[in-house]
Amino acid sequence: MSPFIFGLIFCIVLYLLWTWTQTSQHRKEQTMKNLLWILCGAVTVGLLMWIVLTGKLALLWVPFLTLLPWLSRVFRVVGWYRMARSIWGRKPSADGEDSWNKDGAWWKNKEQGNRNGRHSDMTPAEAAQILDIPISATRQQIKRAWQQKIVLHHPDQGGDPEKAARINRARDVMLESL
Repeated sequence: MSPFIFGLIFCIVLYLLWTWTQTSQHRKEQTMKNLLWILCGAVTVGLLMWIVLTGKLALLWVPFLTLLPWLSRVFRVVGWYRMARSIWGRKPSADGEDSWNKDGAWWKNKEQGNRNGRHSDMTPAEAAQILDIPISATRQQIKRAWQQKIVLHHPDQGGDPEKAARINRARDVMLESL
């Protein structure tokens, strides 16, 4: 390296040190954070350039492919954790009842509707009234009435989600009562 370039770098370093002593503590902290990010970026870019120029780019895939099965397990465990948290982390509902059913099944929450095929919160008579059909309606009449109602009240069409859910529940109740 020539003495001129070395002298220029030395002067720049002296200037930066002098300005460093003249700044406030908050500004120093912010400057250090910025310098750290710049240093990390420069090191990363330098390593990537070295890897590409030396032809060792294929070596980057080896750790990734080695860790891939473990990463999939971690993601599975995180998914199980979220599911368990959604099940056991439920709070009591507004009416003071717990979200667990008497059977201990969280999926039978009455706000969500029963997902096991039994709709204890709606009778066939109520379902027929919601769908505007007789209680002795056939499968085709139930489906036709449901289609007409759901088109009007579907949330994607600007309808009320609760009303659409009740219409779906009414259809299920009527089909199960056949």
